[in-house]
Amino acid sequence: MQKKLAERVTANKLVDCQLNPIVAAAFDKQRPESLSDVAAIYQKLFDEIDKEWLKHASSFPNTLGFENLHQEQLRKLLYGEDAPGVIPADDFKTLDRSVFLQLINTLIPNRDLRLAMHPGSPRRAMIVRDTEKLYDPHIFIRGNKDRPGEAVPRQFIGLLAGEDQIPFTEGSGRLELAEAIVAPDNPLTARVIVNRVWAWHFGRGLVDTPSDFGLRSSPPSHPELLDWLTSEFVDSGWSIKQLHRLILNSATYQQSSHSDNEKLTADPENRLLWRFNRRRLEYEAIHDSMLAVSGKLDPTRGGPSSLMFKYAAFDQKPNTVTWEFNPYRRAIYGAIERDKLPSLLLTFDFPNPDETNSGRNTTTVPTQSLFLMNGDFTMEMATALVARDEIQIASDPHERIGRLYDRVFNRTPTSTELRVASAFIQSSRPDEEDVLPRSEWVFGFAPYDRDKVAHDIAAVKTFPHFVPTALQGDIEFPDTKNGLGWLRLTPSGGHAGGGGVCLVRQWTSPVSGVVDLEGTLKHGATQGDGVRATVYVRGTKAGQWSVHNEEAATTVAGITVSKGDQIAFVIDYVRNGTYDGFQWAPEVRESPKTGDEAQTGTVWSSKQGFPKMPDAQVDPLDEFDAWERLAQVLLMSNEFMFLE
Repeated sequence: MQKKLAERVTANKLVDCQLNPIVAAAFDKQRPESLSDVAAIYQKLFDEIDKEWLKHASSFPNTLGFENLHQEQLRKLLYGEDAPGVIPADDFKTLDRSVFLQLINTLIPNRDLRLAMHPGSPRRAMIVRDTEKLYDPHIFIRGNKDRPGEAVPRQFIGLLAGEDQIPFTEGSGRLELAEAIVAPDNPLTARVIVNRVWAWHFGRGLVDTPSDFGLRSSPPSHPELLDWLTSEFVDSGWSIKQLHRLILNSATYQQSSHSDNEKLTADPENRLLWRFNRRRLEYEAIHDSMLAVSGKLDPTRGGPSSLMFKYAAFDQKPNTVTWEFNPYRRAIYGAIERDKLPSLLLTFDFPNPDETNSGRNTTTVPTQSLFLMNGDFTMEMATALVARDEIQIASDPHERIGRLYDRVFNRTPTSTELRVASAFIQSSRPDEEDVLPRSEWVFGFAPYDRDKVAHDIAAVKTFPHFVPTALQGDIEFPDTKNGLGWLRLTPSGGHAGGGGVCLVRQWTSPVSGVVDLEGTLKHGATQGDGVRATVYVRGTKAGQWSVHNEEAATTVAGITVSKGDQIAFVIDYVRNGTYDGFQWAPEVRESPKTGDEAQTGTVWSSKQGFPKMPDAQVDPLDEFDAWERLAQVLLMSNEFMFLE
């Protein structure tokens, strides 16, 4: 019986069951004589898959699995969510507590954080509860805990409670303390809140010592205004939103920051608020503003924190491994570990999170300017700003400058600004007749309709992420963040992916003449339905080839081009978006002139034209074109960096 079963397994002819081909091949190689032999075969098979996966994950740290479907099926039996070694979340509660804690401590680093974030974990909130045995604290004589003095009853501060001071009686008294803090006859709490909100908007509070309202504090600059705002705040149910609305709609807030010599002489510190205080944005606001105008802002709301930027070599890295790197979310979601604060935040006066702070200092130091001029983040935002569709479609330089100003400052440039910006663009490049794109080749992806076999090459987009020798959707591959999946482009090929997009290599002719197109398209998988290559000349199809586990020459000869004409080399996944790895590095060759066939023309290779990671010695600013430099100047300007 066992022998017959083994024969059917080897032949992959089990009733109502189709074996994984890798499993069938393992049984064919070593035919079992007993169940022990079957177990040994599976043991060896899983050992091989495990070693192959560890090797693959080491070479491609951001991969999520094998591209080969059959290998991936076996890998999931070891590492998948439903793998035998994975305990479902609902089954954790059935474990003996000592076994549970031992398992967690052994297998899961940072267990408390992981338990809190596990999908099966209940929603949690930090709470405080009274102990069963309450006690009154003692005064420590000279602050020495070993010399306790008289007991002090739990009660509100005597200075504020006055003669009505009585000990708390309900439990520890925490609730009674909270009620006393916000009691209507307590004049301090609401005034402190109002003063801090005012300081957020004007840079300085009505009382300029926000943490000190005592006898040694500065008197309010406008005591009646502080009293009135406080009463309005309390009457609105302590609504901070209503308080913001009241202040922002005031004529005082909506003043200009322009100066007046006579008023400046009378009130040089602007304590009487005769103009708006010009105020520099905090780093978090600068970060978010640049993301917003460049179009790179990730609007995701809520969820766990994420790292805003990569830590410098001299920064202490956080202990936790759960924070993902995502510099495109709002800074409010930025992960902060108090004892390992990134140096960049300290450069921009971020307050020490180990201490309470009544306000943020404002300094002006060279490292701030150096970050804005040379930092990767600023330059990336400038590049993304210029790459926006509404900027790129403006062919007239004056119109493009106007759109940049509108995007960054929400206004049109003045005639002087337009003249200066135009002169800057013009001085940064040679005459228009001699201008060529930085590269004849552009690499990206475009919409693809598989039912109509249509490629929208007029809507080519660049890849969001560049790793050494590859363009792809995200640092993790396959991409799950931007929806590009397995889509990938390399110097010699790539993966056609799926999801309604195709790969595009686009060549712009720097000359007028006749060219020939050459290349070899290869596909090496029996699974799937292969890939298809299409060549478009000035938007018109000039050739198309399909391959499935084979190769084909992709040659088009005698194409007449004018300077600036475009030829698009497109790869799509036919209908099935799996097993679509391919090789194709087309070339454009200049045809020799009639009677001069021995003369070798220029060759424009897509492989040679593929972008390269810059060397460490290369100044990134040297790679900036004039428009990107102008965008960076606007993002660094006082108008962008200041509220006025």
